[in-house]
Amino acid sequence: MALSAVNSSTGDSTALDPVADLAAPTPVAGPPVGCSGVVLEAHFLLRHGVATSTANGTSTNGLQLTASRVDLVIGDVAMPAAGALVLQQKFSVRWANTTAPDYVLLPLSGAPGYLPGFPLLAGLAETATAGDGSIKKAVARFTAGLTLPGAAAAGRYSGSPDGGISLGFGYNTSSSCSIGFTRAQLKAYCTANDPTQTISSLLGGWLTQLTSEQVMLGTWGNSDPTNINQWVTLKSSNWPPTADLEWVEATGTCNNLVTGFSFNILTGVAWAEGNLQSKVLYGQLCFTYGSWTYNDMVGANLQSFQLHFTAGFMPKEQQQPTLAMKPAPPLALPLPPDLFYPFMTSGAAAPPPAGVHMLVKVALTLVVVALVWQH
Repeated sequence: MALSAVNSSTGDSTALDPVADLAAPTPVAGPPVGCSGVVLEAHFLLRHGVATSTANGTSTNGLQLTASRVDLVIGDVAMPAAGALVLQQKFSVRWANTTAPDYVLLPLSGAPGYLPGFPLLAGLAETATAGDGSIKKAVARFTAGLTLPGAAAAGRYSGSPDGGISLGFGYNTSSSCSIGFTRAQLKAYCTANDPTQTISSLLGGWLTQLTSEQVMLGTWGNSDPTNINQWVTLKSSNWPPTADLEWVEATGTCNNLVTGFSFNILTGVAWAEGNLQSKVLYGQLCFTYGSWTYNDMVGANLQSFQLHFTAGFMPKEQQQPTLAMKPAPPLALPLPPDLFYPFMTSGAAAPPPAGVHMLVKVALTLVVVALVWQH
């Protein structure tokens, strides 16, 4: 069985040696106090294929297990301020044909439009040079779609995006987590004047990917990761921080901190007869800034300071297009203006064509026949 470590944000796998690469978790002094190198998830993939066996001159086909793999999600956990740590782990088993590429095993969220509540497809833009020298662009999909950072044990932040909350299309979502500081620790953090330290420790390398606009959002619920034209870039705003951290000793307040961010997603619909298809039109990442104040009434104990994250879906105002319809057919066939010549004239008209006289005779004959039939 092959063993690999998975980046839970991108889905990228790195082969592991069970002896050399796996080690016991190591303690982290904090804040917050915790452990690194903890197995958070284990996902088994079993591949099968058709095998042909021959016995007594007869060939038979049957299924056989051709390969197996387990992907481990390894991350950090934070210890609660009091009480025991409750560690949540995830496990899954999937079956796939031996010829199926890995990317087709990821679930879709619509066909083609998004279904409400299904994961918002997201991934990282990647570029590679093909053998013929051409540049190929594709998207390495996140396994859980776009996520918000989530809380670990006792509401503490997880230290990585591994415990993220998946965003359901069309559903506004919010999450929060906390980081613990004593007054001395908050002052030391603030006077170090690194506004990005907390958010960087929370997101890790994901912060760089977000702020450098490497993250892509799937336009459709079934956007093809090999077709870059079916994806839109998640734009980043008000980053990096422009103001220095400011410590106010009298109130125990640290100003100009990064206190979270929000994903703003603009959605629209593609019109189809009786079947509207929802899509993503634009995405933006906006950071929020604020202050943390230590409550001196509590004493020198560890206090929790909140980080808030939100995601909002905003539908674009659209008017239903006018249906292209052909004009209704006339109720009666159009007649030439000189049909009743010479009984009706409009000015000096040119002599009618020879065929008109015959048409008039036929019409008068039909009228006479009708009158006779009535009598």
